[in-house]
Amino acid sequence: MCYSDTMKTVLKNIGLGVLFLTMIFTSRSLIAQPTSWDLDITEFEYSASFTWQVTYASSLSVEEGDYMAAFVGDEVRGVVSALHNPNLDQYFFLLLVYSNVPTGENVNFKFYDASEDKIDEIDQVFTFVADQSSGSFSNPLSVVIESITAVEDKVLQEISIYPIPFTDSFNISLPENNLGNYTLIIRNLVGKKLLKKELIPQQFTYEVNALSSASKGIYIVQIEFNGAVRNYRVTKK
Repeated sequence: MCYSDTMKTVLKNIGLGVLFLTMIFTSRSLIAQPTSWDLDITEFEYSASFTWQVTYASSLSVEEGDYMAAFVGDEVRGVVSALHNPNLDQYFFLLLVYSNVPTGENVNFKFYDASEDKIDEIDQVFTFVADQSSGSFSNPLSVVIESITAVEDKVLQEISIYPIPFTDSFNISLPENNLGNYTLIIRNLVGKKLLKKELIPQQFTYEVNALSSASKGIYIVQIEFNGAVRNYRVTKK
C-alpha cells in the first residue's frame, strides 16, 4: 500500500506519540508495588469495577506510587496505582476486580503507602457481582487511614493473637511495657460490630470468648492503642 508524503508524516507522528505514551506508562509502572500483588488477568472470566478514594487522618496524602489491591481470601484479584484527576485535583483508585464466578465471592481490599512502605487493610467487604460498578469520581468508596506514630506502631506490632484458627476462644497478648489505653472491637466480614471492650492496661493477656456461639469463618479483630488502630484477621474453625 502506498502513502503520500503527508500521510507518511502523520503516521510518523502517530508512531512517535504512541512511543511517547508507552514511555510514560512504562515509567509509571516502574514504581514498585508489593511483589506479592502480582496478577494475571487472563486467568479470569468476569470483572467488576470499584472507584476508591483514600484520605489520611494526618497530614499525609495519597501520591503516585501508592497502590490498592483486591483480594478473595489471600488471592490477589485486582491491583491498581493511584490516578490523579486534574479536574478535582484528587487521587483515586480505579480498580478492576476479577473472578471466575459471576457472583458470590467476598472481596476485601488493602492499601499500600509507598512513602511509608506500609500496607493497611481496609475494613470493608463487598460481594463480587460481575459487571457491577461501585463508586465514582463524584461519589467514591472512601476510607480514612489513621496516623500511627513509630512508638504506637511498634506497640501494635508486638500484640499477638493465638491460637489461630480457634474453636471457642482466643487469647490476646499485650506488650508488658506499655500501659496506654487499649480498646478491643470485633466485627464480622460485613462490618457488623459484635463486641467493643476497654482492655485494662495492667492485664497483659486476655481470653476472648465472645465468638464462642458465632458461625465458623473469618472475623476482624481491631485493637486501638492511644488513638492508633490496627486490624487482625482471625478464623474460627
